[in-house]
Amino acid sequence: MLSDSETNGKTLDHEREALHLRLGATPNASSELRRTLRGWLESVGASDQESFDVTLACSEAFANAVSRSAGRAASIVEIDASVDTRRVLTVIVRTHARPGSERSVEETRVFLRLMEALMESAEARARSDGVTLVLRKRLGVRQALRIA
Repeated sequence: MLSDSETNGKTLDHEREALHLRLGATPNASSELRRTLRGWLESVGASDQESFDVTLACSEAFANAVSRSAGRAASIVEIDASVDTRRVLTVIVRTHARPGSERSVEETRVFLRLMEALMESAEARARSDGVTLVLRKRLGVRQALRIA
């Protein structure tokens, strides 16, 4: 397996079908998130629609972290994703930095409704050093791997 320095903080472990990303909360990092996540989702047999939904949900969570950390000291966002034996995808998005401004209860509800529309469940937990968002979605039957 490649070291973090060789993968810019990315760890792909296909034996356990897990993805680990650690990115700076900057607008430029969002394209790396989307590209890496789409590739990983393909490798675990997610359908095009599932990949779209998961990538959009994670992109929105990442954009939220970027906008809430604007003007603050460097923030880090960690994304861990795995698929269990029942094909349930779990994505955990952790922001590491105190958010700039508190979100209203209504804004939080709207954000979670969006996450739940794309995924099957979404749960946010505030921590003293940031926020943890747990997203889950059951994936369909594993697609056959394409061999060129």
